[in-house]
Amino acid sequence: MLFALLVLQFRLPITEFTLENGLKVIVYEDHSTPVVSAQIWYRTGSYNDPLGKSGLSHFLEHMSFKGTERYGPKDYDRIIQENGGEENAFTSHHYIAYFANLSKDRYELELDLEADRMVNLRLDSSEMERERMVVLEELRLGENDPFELLWTQVRAIGFNHSPYQNPIIGWEKDVEGINRRDMVSYYQRYFNPANAVLVIAGDVDPVKAKETAERYFGRIKGRKVTQDSIIEPKPIGERRVEIERGLKNPIIMLGYHTPSVRNPDYYPLEIAFSILGRGPLSRLYKNLVYEKRLATRVGVYYDDNRYPGLSNFYAYVAPGVSIDSIKKEIIKTIETIKDSVDPDEMERVKNGIISEFYYNQDGVYRMGIIIGWAEVVAGGYRFIEEFPARIGKVTIDRVKDVARKYLSQKKFVLGVIR
Repeated sequence: MLFALLVLQFRLPITEFTLENGLKVIVYEDHSTPVVSAQIWYRTGSYNDPLGKSGLSHFLEHMSFKGTERYGPKDYDRIIQENGGEENAFTSHHYIAYFANLSKDRYELELDLEADRMVNLRLDSSEMERERMVVLEELRLGENDPFELLWTQVRAIGFNHSPYQNPIIGWEKDVEGINRRDMVSYYQRYFNPANAVLVIAGDVDPVKAKETAERYFGRIKGRKVTQDSIIEPKPIGERRVEIERGLKNPIIMLGYHTPSVRNPDYYPLEIAFSILGRGPLSRLYKNLVYEKRLATRVGVYYDDNRYPGLSNFYAYVAPGVSIDSIKKEIIKTIETIKDSVDPDEMERVKNGIISEFYYNQDGVYRMGIIIGWAEVVAGGYRFIEEFPARIGKVTIDRVKDVARKYLSQKKFVLGVIR
């Protein structure tokens, strides 16, 4: 029986408010452990990298740990660690985020450090050159991974205009060409309270949390940031990239243009992709790995982003199997969902999606992450409250309809590395 009670819409123990300077603060209460995860999410990422400067957002994330007017290059890490915490940062298409997990009596340290980082980064030229080498090494390690290389190239040809065509880490030549002026300009534009979300998750009192946020961030001037969305034209035919790397086991990837996470079609298509390729009970796994032994491994990536993206099916090709034969079998399997979905299969997949959704909320750090992501990418934290019910209400007909709409035989992106 499908999570009859859990799919009902629920309410999170959240208090939200916005400071006068535009900083949105979301406080999530969880008093089960005396821990707080303090996170600041800037509403910018690789999607906003200037033309010819791909990787700038990610590079700035690295440079954010290289010192401010108050603290030296290693002080941030030292302060958090000396107080028993853990910290890090990450960059994606639409956000640069920083966090620290600390005991509840010390989480103010992170707010103090982040308020300082918001306005006082030094962005020292010599530190920038040293860190550029670190970023380039990270980039080259990715290029040496066959799957990552294929993934990058499929996305590169999968879009005509969208910045989603650029890797978050950037292209090598672009990263080499980023200068201090580029970074300072980007930092001054996007790092300000009106372009950020502060998430405080854990054993906190919302009233005191508001006072604390005001104390550290309230005096920083905020300014609205306008951001353009680039409309990607609809695909009109198959696109293809083939890479020769001398692999014993080639990898094949089929990418399909799929809707934004804010589109109602997102939910039935999530189910369709899961039925087809997520886990050992999926159709592609059973057909290609178990029954016909055409692949040693299969999987899917479903692109849950702010704007229409590119979602992929992939397979590691078994020895002696031709690319053409496995491609035909993948397409044939994908076509099956357009006409037939078994009710038991549908229920199993829905249960799996909802179970994973709840699992990803385990602990205040994870809860903070999903709240920050939902606020910046999905349109608001209400997405979290509504997701289980929206998945639960999807019908078999809706799954078949969106499969016909988005999984076209003639409009996918084919990638092969061998």
